[in-house]
Amino acid sequence: MVDEDGMSVVILKRDYKDEKIEVIVSMPNVEGDPEFDEDDEGDDEDAAKDDDDEDEDGQESSLSMKVIVSKESGPNLEFTCTAFHEEITIDDMMIAEKTESDSEKFPFEGPEFT
Repeated sequence: MVDEDGMSVVILKRDYKDEKIEVIVSMPNVEGDPEFDEDDEGDDEDAAKDDDDEDEDGQESSLSMKVIVSKESGPNLEFTCTAFHEEITIDDMMIAEKTESDSEKFPFEGPEFT
């Protein structure tokens, strides 16, 4: 796990057999969020309200993730995902060939997942 002070991302890395797996998790901006307000410790009613699965605006909270699976030889698989409270959805998939320079990259962007 790579976690740098002041950064809003956490990077998880693991080798599995002959594959390297990297998960980049983007954290939401929590500044000004009443849930993280240090001045208001909150009472039991506020704690019960915070236990709801949805934010105040009615949207479910989520984290953005990018999963990169690579091998020594062959293309990389890149998945763009969204992690919700009870599930992880794949938003996009890309196959990227390894080349000498990034300007030569012509990735195949897979179908849109629904």
